[in-house]
Amino acid sequence: MSTNILIDLEKSSNAQFLETGALIHQREFKTVKSWIIASLAKINLESPNQPMAEKDMINYERLHETITVLGSRGSGKTTFMLSLLKEFKNPIYGVEVFNIIDPTLFEEKGHIFLDIISRIKGLVDEKLDGSETNPLSVDYAKRRAWNEHLKKLAHGLPLLDGVGGQMTEPAWQDAEFIMNNGIQAVTSARNLEINFHRLIDEALKILGKKAFIVAFDDIDIDFIKGWRVMETIRKYFTSPKLITLMSGDLKLYSKSIRKHQWKNFGKALLMNEAETLDKMDDFRELVTKMESQYMQKVMKPERRVHLNTLSEKLNIEGDDFKIFVKSTNGSEEIRKFYELGLKNFGINKPYVAETYITFLLGLPLRTQIQFLSSLVRKNKNSDTEEFRKEDYYPANILDPFYSDLLERQVDIALAVSTPKMLNVVILNFLLKEKIIDEGYQVQPTITDISISSCLTALSLYYSQAVKKNGYIIFDYLIKVGYTRNLFTFLGYEGGSGKISSTLSPSIEGFYKFSHIHIDKVLRDTVGNMTAYMRAFLNIKQENQDPWGGTIPLPELALDGAFMNATLLQKHLSRIPLSICKHPETNGTFPIYSIYALLATAGEFLKDGVRAQAAFMEQSQVRNHIMPEFETSNLKFRTARQKNSQLFDAEDKQQAENFTKDLDELTIKLDAWKKAYKKMSKEIPPYVLGKASTRTFYTLSYIESESKEDNLGDMIRNRILGFLNAILIEDAKEYIEKSSGLNVSNTDDPEIFYKNLKWAYREDKVLKQLTFSRWMLSCPLLLSYLDDDTRKKIYEFIEVKYSKEDVVSIHGFLKKVELTSSKKQQPE
Repeated sequence: MSTNILIDLEKSSNAQFLETGALIHQREFKTVKSWIIASLAKINLESPNQPMAEKDMINYERLHETITVLGSRGSGKTTFMLSLLKEFKNPIYGVEVFNIIDPTLFEEKGHIFLDIISRIKGLVDEKLDGSETNPLSVDYAKRRAWNEHLKKLAHGLPLLDGVGGQMTEPAWQDAEFIMNNGIQAVTSARNLEINFHRLIDEALKILGKKAFIVAFDDIDIDFIKGWRVMETIRKYFTSPKLITLMSGDLKLYSKSIRKHQWKNFGKALLMNEAETLDKMDDFRELVTKMESQYMQKVMKPERRVHLNTLSEKLNIEGDDFKIFVKSTNGSEEIRKFYELGLKNFGINKPYVAETYITFLLGLPLRTQIQFLSSLVRKNKNSDTEEFRKEDYYPANILDPFYSDLLERQVDIALAVSTPKMLNVVILNFLLKEKIIDEGYQVQPTITDISISSCLTALSLYYSQAVKKNGYIIFDYLIKVGYTRNLFTFLGYEGGSGKISSTLSPSIEGFYKFSHIHIDKVLRDTVGNMTAYMRAFLNIKQENQDPWGGTIPLPELALDGAFMNATLLQKHLSRIPLSICKHPETNGTFPIYSIYALLATAGEFLKDGVRAQAAFMEQSQVRNHIMPEFETSNLKFRTARQKNSQLFDAEDKQQAENFTKDLDELTIKLDAWKKAYKKMSKEIPPYVLGKASTRTFYTLSYIESESKEDNLGDMIRNRILGFLNAILIEDAKEYIEKSSGLNVSNTDDPEIFYKNLKWAYREDKVLKQLTFSRWMLSCPLLLSYLDDDTRKKIYEFIEVKYSKEDVVSIHGFLKKVELTSSKKQQPE
C-alpha cells in the first residue's frame, strides 16, 4: 500500500499538531500509539480503576516504561508528540492528557514533580468544585479521601532535591522539632513514590479516567533541568497509570548522563586515583557502563523510536513512500521540487543535483522546511507559489545554515556585505578545515554534516551573487581554483604557520605571502603568487622552465619585439608581465603569466571601475619580492637601473593615437561588462572549479609536451586551453548530450576549434552556452590570439569579424623566441 505525505510549507514553519496522514513519521506514530494502547489494555486487565490499598505497599508494581522519541534538532519531535497527544485526547481512549511540558521554560527553582502534582490537583479540584458543602454527598467523601492522599504526599515533598531546606538548618538541631515533624517528613519522603502512586490512583478514580499521559519536550537541551526530569522519572514516574513520553537527541542525553556520572566520583577521587595513578581510562570505562545502565532503565531501547531524516525514510520505506511539497500547481514530489529549485542556482547536471538533493534530504526536517521555503516566494496577489527569480535576495539562502556557518566561524557577514571578498571567505574556510583539495568545488561532498552545510550555503550564495558580480568569476579561478591546484605540490604546513625566510613551502604560507586575504588588485595578488611559486621551483632547480601557467622571459625580451608597436600594443604586452625579485640581491626574474591576464580581465568587471583608468593601472609592470626558502640556490640576474625601452616616453603623435586606440578598446570592455550584467546567469562554483582544474592540467601538458618556441604561440595556446576548459564545462553542465565534445587536455588548438564547431551546430545549443560565449568574447583575451583563431571565435559568438576591430599583439609576441631545458613538473 502506497503512502503519500504532503508538506505544506505555510503550515510547517512551526511545530504544531498535524493529521496522521500529514505526518512524515507515520510508521513511528503507529508504533508509539500501539505501545500506549497496549499499556491501557494492561491497566484494564490487571489494574482496574481502583486506588492502591495499604497492604499493596510491599508488592506494588514499579514500571520503567517511558517512551522516548529520539531525533536531532529540528527533526520534527515536537510536532510528532503534539500530534500524538491530540490523538489520545479523543474520549474513546479514556485517558487524561496533559499539554506538552518543556522543562527549559521552568524557573530555576521550579520542580517538575510539583508541576505534575499541581496539574493533577487542578483537574481534581475542577471536578469536585463545590462538593465540600454537602457532607452527605459522594463527592464530599471523595474530597476528604483526596485531601488525605494529598496531605500524606505533601509531608515528603520538602525533602525533594531543590524544594525544601537542608537538614543542616537550625530547626533540625531541635529535638522537639525532630520528634514532632522531622521523623514524619523522613518517613513520608521514603514513601513518596508509593504515596504518589496512590494519589494518581485516587485522581483517576475521581476523574473516571484510565491513565494520565504526560510528555516532556527538549529535556536534553538544559543538562541541569534535563537531569532533574530524568531523575524524577526514574524515582517517581513508575506507575503503570502514568504513561510518560520524552523527546530529545540521544547524543545530548548521553552527554548529560555522563556529566552527572563523572560528578559522582568527586574531584578528590579523580585527582588522587585517576590522574595521579594514571587510571583515567578505568574511570572512563566505568562512566560508560553507568551511562549504559542508566539509559537502559530510564530510556529502554525497546521503548524508543527514532525520527529519521527524509533521506532515511525514503530509503527505508521504499518506492511506495512518497513525499510531496505543495507548490504552484498542487504538489510536486520532493526530489523533483529540489531539482527545480536547484536549477535557479545554476545546478542543472542531474548527477550533480543528486549530490545536493541527497545531502539536503539528510538534514533535519526543520532545516529542510526553511530551505524549501527560501526557494519559493508567496505572491501577495494570488494563492500561488512560484520559484524565486529576480526578486530573490541571495543572503536569504544562508538562513537555514546559519548555525553551522557560525559554528565553523565562516565570516558570512563579510561575504554578504562585500561580495568581492566571498572567495576569500570560501578559501579561509577550506584552509581552516583543511579540505581545500576535496572541497574547492564547494559541494556537499564532505562526510562532516556541519562542513557540508557550510559548503552548500556558500555554493548556493555564490551562484546568486555571481549574477551581478562578474569579477568573482576570475577571483574564484585564481584565489580558489589556482590555489587548490598548487596545493597538490605545496601541501599543508607542518610548523607554526609564521612567514619566515627559512620556512618550507606550504599552501598556508602561499596564502599569507600572496596576500590573498587582502582586498587588493587581483593582478598584484597573482604577481605575489608567481613570486612564491618561482621561489618554490628554485628549490627544485626548475626555475628556468614554464610551469603552472608562468613563462620565464629573457631580459629585454619584449623591447626589441615591440619596437615598432603602437603604444596600446606595448601596454597590452605588459599586462601578463611581472618581475620576481630577490629579497637581498635585488636580482630580477621576468615572468609572463596567463593568470595575470585573467586577473586583469576580472578587474574590468568590478563595479565602479572605469575601464581606461583600470587599463593604465593594470599595464604597469611591478616587482614582487620572492620568499627565500632554505636550500634556495637561484642565480639571479643583476638588477637593472632601467626597466626597458618599452617603458620610455613616446612622442606626441603616438600619445594621441594611444588615446584613440584606448578609447576604442575600453568601449568594447564596457560593452563586455554590460553584456555580463544582462546575461545575469547563475554560475555554481563547481563549474568554475572544474574549469580551473582542466585549465591547470592543460597548461601542465603544454609546458611538458609543447614544441612552441615563441611567446606568441605559447600564450595563445594557454589562452585557448583556458577558453576550451570553460566551453567544455559550460556544455557539460547545460547541454544534455555533450558526448561530441573532445575533452582531451592537449596543446593542439585544433581540439578547441573542433569543439567550437560542435557547439555551433544548432541554435538550441548556442542559446544555452551563454556563459562560454560571453567569456570567449572578452576583448582583452582576443588581443593575444592570432587572426585565424579570432575568426572562429567570432563565428561562434555570432559577431561579424573585421581584422581592424581588434588590437592584436600576437604577431609581436611571436618575435620573442624562447628556449627551455627539459620540462619537468615538481614531484
